[in-house]
Amino acid sequence: MPKRLIGFSTGTFFEFSDPLAKESINFVKNLGCETIEVNWHRIKSQPPSKNLSKIIDRYFQHVSLHLPVDMSDGGGIFKTIDILNRTYEIFIRCKSFGYAVIHPNMIAGWDKFYQMFNHNFSLPLAIENMDDRKKSFRDLHSLLEFFKKYPAIGLVFDVNHWITNGNSIASIANTIETFLSNGVKLVGIHLSGTGFHEPLFKTPGAKEIVKSLQYLSPNVPIIIESIFENPNEPAIELAFIREYLEV
Repeated sequence: MPKRLIGFSTGTFFEFSDPLAKESINFVKNLGCETIEVNWHRIKSQPPSKNLSKIIDRYFQHVSLHLPVDMSDGGGIFKTIDILNRTYEIFIRCKSFGYAVIHPNMIAGWDKFYQMFNHNFSLPLAIENMDDRKKSFRDLHSLLEFFKKYPAIGLVFDVNHWITNGNSIASIANTIETFLSNGVKLVGIHLSGTGFHEPLFKTPGAKEIVKSLQYLSPNVPIIIESIFENPNEPAIELAFIREYLEV
């Protein structure tokens, strides 16, 4: 079986490292990870540089980008399209680039956006299911309806968000299978413990959370989104996950 693609979102290091700094990229590389998700958290932050994308391409088998969580703030669809243009320019030559992921509630008019997106981009785009703080994109039924209407969009299944909406750990594997059997393109997993992205090694019942992903295709990248207090914790988290992912 191919080695699983497991890595970190650089946003998980914000307590001790700039998510868009070369140091964060090197940190993930030195942990021996196969994949990375670059977190461009706010529009006011400088986007990842083209030079940074070249470095990432040398280090990793798979790269994804988390687009700003405030990308539609007051600017609507055209502001979103501008950000996608900038993303495309950065990653066009990045052979390991997999997708850009967006919070779907940032798009006010998906019909118009989807039409513009399909006509203007070859950039792979995905959404993630939202947590209990959001009003939409939280439950299985509404998400299946979304992907039926917008089939070119991929899914990054966020395990933490699924649990915060009151769903059981036992339902994770069946939910993923339901998406797949309905033709949804599962392009990635966001993995962390309960609460506000607690580390799994600190989360009660975390072994079962990780084990729920054991039968996932090894080609689906697993991005760790746990929030760490210090630079020693990511290695502990990675070892914990690798141990319980083994079938």
